[in-house]
Amino acid sequence: MEASSLRRIPDNLRPTSRPHPSLGARPPSPPDPVPVDNHHRTRGSARAVSGATPMAAVRARDQGWLMSVTRPTMPPTRPPTRPPTTTRLRRRARAGLGAATLGCLLIGGYGAALAASGFRLLPADVAANGFGLALRLHVVTSSVALLLVPWQLWPALRRRPRLHRWLGRGYVLAAVAGGVSGFAAALFTANGAIAAAGFAVLGVLWTTTTLAAYAAARRRDLRTHRRWAVRSFALAFAAVTLRLLIPLAMSMDFTFAATYPLVAWLCWIPNLALAEWHLRRTARRASE
Repeated sequence: MEASSLRRIPDNLRPTSRPHPSLGARPPSPPDPVPVDNHHRTRGSARAVSGATPMAAVRARDQGWLMSVTRPTMPPTRPPTRPPTTTRLRRRARAGLGAATLGCLLIGGYGAALAASGFRLLPADVAANGFGLALRLHVVTSSVALLLVPWQLWPALRRRPRLHRWLGRGYVLAAVAGGVSGFAAALFTANGAIAAAGFAVLGVLWTTTTLAAYAAARRRDLRTHRRWAVRSFALAFAAVTLRLLIPLAMSMDFTFAATYPLVAWLCWIPNLALAEWHLRRTARRASE
């Protein structure tokens, strides 16, 4: 039989590799979605793949585990540290505050010992001044103020408002009484008009700065209160400076009569100047 005589099979009846849709065969399923974990490819990252098949989840898990093993580990981050300049300034401030605290406690304790002894231990040069009642009142009240100053300076105690307020009220009473009695005692000093003027100005300034600090605290103006309180504490520290300068001058062969008029001014002017420098420097740094 010849090939031309063979019956040709139509194209629509030829078998194909793809089943006809009329036979109810399911179309081929789309490929599995590729899991993408944008966070960290670690073990369990297949949970971030929504709708993935079990095999895709297993592949994502294996891939994430491999990457977590081969990925280099980053060194742990350290918390930020203070600059060396800030740390150095803090240490200097604490050292200065500690020295001021020690001086206040020593001189305040010395004044308390004088009062407890009935002023029998009072030096003869000081006892020679007139108006003894004002002088004795000045020694007692100034000693109490000095003993209260350190507890108003340390930041840890200033964070306790109730304690700070009550200690501040006690300091105000003692400082005002010490300033007024010091002014009265200066008018009757036996060491000349220069010494009398120096201690009288000190008494006026100490009383004024203390009352200004108290008035600012009553107005809730804490910034102004701190500034006036620093000035008041600097003037109260004159009792410490006085007892440092007199022995220093006496060791240099100066007589007490020549030393006392100068010390009456030098015991508080440098303190007040240092306080003003500190306040201006702090304000300039805060504005930067």
